[in-house]
Amino acid sequence: QMMFGEFDHPTHHVAMEALHKALTDKDLAVRQSALRVLASHRDPMLIQKLAASLDNSADKSFTAVDAIRGLAVAGAALQHAPSIRKHIDVGENEVRAAAIVALASDAASRPAVAAILADRNQPEIVRSAAIRNLAAGNSDASGFLINVLKNSSESQVLREQGAGALATTIETHGSGLNKVELNGI
Repeated sequence: QMMFGEFDHPTHHVAMEALHKALTDKDLAVRQSALRVLASHRDPMLIQKLAASLDNSADKSFTAVDAIRGLAVAGAALQHAPSIRKHIDVGENEVRAAAIVALASDAASRPAVAAILADRNQPEIVRSAAIRNLAAGNSDASGFLINVLKNSSESQVLREQGAGALATTIETHGSGLNKVELNGI
């Protein structure tokens, strides 16, 4: 399998080694660029390293945000959902938001995500991630989204996001709503 066009095998091998070496570069931008390239190519060694860094708090190879986003880009979030799920309820808001978005296809995390969306004491960035999660991974998200949209005391940003997510959910999955519910929106 060729990663970068029509390189021959030795060139491919050298490129992979260089990218893996770049993961430990002193420059954060270089590390993150290497992570993005390897994740987009679903590199098994990278996936293993990202999961290990989430499972071991002493491992500082990657920030939790980079590890979670890398696993999501690599298509490995569901496979490593138990490691990511630990970050939904605790920690920095950016980490929580990344975990919530990454777990959109994880049915086991939906109750916790729905509870976060319903809890108006949660930070907006985290609740916004919950909207994205529910809309992306759940054909039954309409009720949650309608509650946000209809609540005039919600922030304008969340209400607008809820409206967009509701429209997309209905377009993609159908509404699952009766005429009375649709008229009440």
